[in-house]
Amino acid sequence: HPEVLWADRTDRVYLTVALSDAQKAKIDVTKDSIDFSIDINKAHYAFHLDFFKPIKPEETKKSLTGRKIVLVLYKAEPERWNKLVKGKDAKGKEIKPNFLKVDFDHYQDEDESEEE
Repeated sequence: HPEVLWADRTDRVYLTVALSDAQKAKIDVTKDSIDFSIDINKAHYAFHLDFFKPIKPEETKKSLTGRKIVLVLYKAEPERWNKLVKGKDAKGKEIKPNFLKVDFDHYQDEDESEEE
């Protein structure tokens, strides 16, 4: 898996895939999930995430740089999410993929959002 960073805002989620030379990535976004895959230098990177709540896939924005892909996913209903993915494991614990981390570059806590 590539490293995937996420940050929550009331109306959108930032999803950053930290991979160099990922210009030809296959990214399929639906209202409920994302599928990502790419082959770089004989290595295959891929992941699938089921979103905590629905998004508007038609409004998704994608930005490519030499070092990362940044996706802006607009939520179907504006509200804060306390997690990105839905579901629980067999023991009843919330699912949190080990490759998914908080994106502190886009992070904004609730107090900051009230000041905007």
